[in-house]
Amino acid sequence: MSFRNIHYFLLLIVIAVPLGKYLYVAFFEKGKIDRFFSPIEAVIYRLSGIRSLEEMTWKSYCTALLIVNAALLGISYGLLRIQHYLPLNGAKVENMEPTLTFNTVVSFMTNTNLQ
Repeated sequence: MSFRNIHYFLLLIVIAVPLGKYLYVAFFEKGKIDRFFSPIEAVIYRLSGIRSLEEMTWKSYCTALLIVNAALLGISYGLLRIQHYLPLNGAKVENMEPTLTFNTVVSFMTNTNLQ
């Protein structure tokens, strides 16, 4: 084991307990910043129809995941198809052809790195 690895493991051991305590406080206790953000969060939840005390079932989670992925797929496809007309296109990149755009967007969505 090299000197660098020994230092890495020692550092990991030293910061494990303080980091664990910090994460516990961040997730399970009310902090000072919560007094400011809690009302804002409540308004956003109310407008979005989110019930914060209700847990998601696997079906509702899967539905939300598919809806978000479909929306991002549509937005990404649209942006790549009209990129020539968008502002701040200093490199004057042309629009992609439809099949290449679809392949690029799907590879990003599925993390296959085919672009």
